[in-house]
Amino acid sequence: MPNDNKLFHTDMYFGYSFDGEGDQIHIFASRGDIEEYIVTLIESQPDLRMMIEEFFSKYDAGFFADNKLIIAIVDRGSGRLSFEVESVTVVNGVFQIGVNRLIPAIQTMDYRQWVMVLPVDGDLAFSSVNITMRDIELNSR
Repeated sequence: MPNDNKLFHTDMYFGYSFDGEGDQIHIFASRGDIEEYIVTLIESQPDLRMMIEEFFSKYDAGFFADNKLIIAIVDRGSGRLSFEVESVTVVNGVFQIGVNRLIPAIQTMDYRQWVMVLPVDGDLAFSSVNITMRDIELNSR
């Protein structure tokens, strides 16, 4: 499966405080579906309200006419980690996301949740989503 913008791209990562719920995956097929999620996200991070509202404003009814939106939330130690999507495939009805977790030489002792927003073609058929993490240790120089 090609990583073109029509099929898939990663729009944004932003970290926010750990809530202990563990990894979560949400699939939204309409603006109405995502409204409650946006409210919950803002309630958990009121200081990010303007950024969240601005970011999600582009996912309007026009967007959902042809697309779905996958939101993957991963809990990980150290707010200094970063993530990059390496691959996406659909195998036997499972949308598989390969993510590199970039681990710096110096880390902090906090926990963060990282939100990965993944627009996908609305015609893409899948019954579930799976995230596979691969750790990449970064050398300090």
